[in-house]
Formats: sequence, C-alpha cells, structure tokens
Amino acid sequence: MKKTVLLLVLTTLLFAGCVAITEDIVTGAELATLTVDEAHEVALASACADNEAAIYKRGYYNESTRTFWLETNIEKEGCNPMCVVKEKDKTAEINWMCTGLITN
Repeated sequence: MKKTVLLLVLTTLLFAGCVAITEDIVTGAELATLTVDEAHEVALASACADNEAAIYKRGYYNESTRTFWLETNIEKEGCNPMCVVKEKDKTAEINWMCTGLITN
C-alpha cells in the first residue's frame, strides 16, 4: 500500500509543470529551445527507436526539467514507456514508467 501511494506521489511530481503536446504543437512551452520536430529527430536517432519502435510527436513537455516526453508503441507488461528527450544535450532515453505491481 505504501509503495503504491509513493509511486502515485512521485508520478504526480514528475508530471507537475507538464504541458500537453498535440501533433507538431507544443502549447505553453515558450521556453523550449527545441521544436517538437527537432525533439522527434533526436528521439529517432536514439536508443528509443531501437527494434523499429515508433516514436510519436505527441506526449508532454516538462518546463521544469526541460524535457519532451514522447509517446512510443513499445509494449512491456506493467509499463507505459515514453522517450524522454533532454533539451540541454539533445539526448534521449526510454523511461519505462513501470508500476512495479505484480499481476497473477
């Protein structure tokens, strides 16, 4: 129970300050130094796109961490993986966003 509550709190804190991205538009991300297209190109050239994974131009922009969180089609049970693109060094990596819950 405590682990579930902690996970929910951490997820809420992670997405605090996030702005929704629609196709090719970042609403409210005036401080972004990359466009969605540029972030998408960084993601496609990274490990996020290994094994021919699709990286979409939708997700979130987090002004606090200056990162784009782009949706993927990667499937892993108990997880919702996203490709995180860092503006500062133009790198990207997968954040698996797993719940840690074990299903029977």
